[in-house]
Amino acid sequence: MEINTVFETINSAQLQESLFPLRVFFFILFCLFMGFIIWALFKASWLKFYFLFDLVEFLTMRPYGVKKMTKIWNETVEKVASNNQKEYKPALVELDENLDLILMKSGYKGKDLAERLNQLTEKSFPPLLRVLESHRICEDIKADRNYQLDLGEAKKMLTVYKETFECLHAFN
Repeated sequence: MEINTVFETINSAQLQESLFPLRVFFFILFCLFMGFIIWALFKASWLKFYFLFDLVEFLTMRPYGVKKMTKIWNETVEKVASNNQKEYKPALVELDENLDLILMKSGYKGKDLAERLNQLTEKSFPPLLRVLESHRICEDIKADRNYQLDLGEAKKMLTVYKETFECLHAFN
């Protein structure tokens, strides 16, 4: 009998009417907290990294950033095809910088690309020696604006970077 009286008291219309303002207050408080949580999730960058990037990778069936890298690659190929040193030297340096960014995002430590590349082995990364040579040339280009890079060497570097980016699955 005791439990029945407890249930009757809880379900009584008089108690429910007196608790109604409290229920409204807690519902508004709940909505405010949920709104804040949703706002904070969209403002925080980790949601993009852990959810949205994975969603994009899942829906496109390609690693995130492939579209951007493919665009950069196509622009570089066009610049090398133009036979103009003033266009293709900076484009090759940009590829070198993008390789550094890709390795950094992949978790390789170091202050520059050379240090990150030295963490790799030829067994796990076949184009390693050629990439190191291409990187050295890009460093020379950065150091000396008048560095002479002939078209044949630029095309070899382009081939090395293509093999490298394919090995890293940076573009299709």
